[in-house]
Amino acid sequence: MNDVNNETEIDKRSFYADPFKGEVTANFPVEFQNDKRYLVIYGITFGVFFILSAWWFVKDDSSRIISGSLSVLMALFAGSMFLIARKKISLRLDETGFKIVGMRRDKPAIQWNEIESFDVTRIGGNDFITYQFKQGTNRTRWPGGVALPINHFAHFQLNAVVSLMEACRLKFGTPTSSFE
Repeated sequence: MNDVNNETEIDKRSFYADPFKGEVTANFPVEFQNDKRYLVIYGITFGVFFILSAWWFVKDDSSRIISGSLSVLMALFAGSMFLIARKKISLRLDETGFKIVGMRRDKPAIQWNEIESFDVTRIGGNDFITYQFKQGTNRTRWPGGVALPINHFAHFQLNAVVSLMEACRLKFGTPTSSFE
């Protein structure tokens, strides 16, 4: 498996997951990098809107407050998208659970035995991986589940990552599972 930190493509043959049978073969830990291209595209889009609203500010004297505030807002959105795109955020899976790496606050890993199910949910026009905690855990169960903050992976489809996570949950999340 190639080093993910070099932003090289993960060897897609380095793992196999069948969520229906609960079979997982992988060299753990497996890391999936966030795809930054969509953030850059959003940043460019907000930058274009900033230029248009600044042009509106210069040309129209009657609506300077609206166009000026819109210009500032679009500049802030564009800048924030470019700043977020600079961070290296990834999803790390291993035999014990999963964890988001690279966020500002380091949160503990979520164990496979705490998860009831994984799903792909459309929120605001974008697909996200959502998961639901089991009833007996000390975690809060949210209606619809909890969404991961990453919705684009660099070299993998979202459904492939969900299948791998579900297969890991089935294999490693049961009390009788053996760690190989």
